[in-house]
Amino acid sequence: MVVAFLLHTNWKVYQRRIEFAAKIANLKQEIAFLEQRKKEFEEKKSQTKSKEYLEEVAREELGLKKPGEEVVVVQEEKPEQKKEIEEKKSWWERIKSFLRRD
Repeated sequence: MVVAFLLHTNWKVYQRRIEFAAKIANLKQEIAFLEQRKKEFEEKKSQTKSKEYLEEVAREELGLKKPGEEVVVVQEEKPEQKKEIEEKKSWWERIKSFLRRD
């Protein structure tokens, strides 16, 4: 009976050891991933201090420009505009555009 108790206890300890080893492996992977993300963020942080980055943000997000430059904005067609264009096409152009989709 004592031997059975010791075997049972030893088995439970073994199972717990396997669980903890798996948790440790997962945590090590998570640490490696987070360290990589930290490194990427630090690189981006150093880039944000550069003049080129500030100019890029000013151009893209704020729509600013340098003196003498022109800004060109490309707008996407709205579904209504596409429908109007499709209605204006001749039947032959509609067939050609239908065949090109395949």
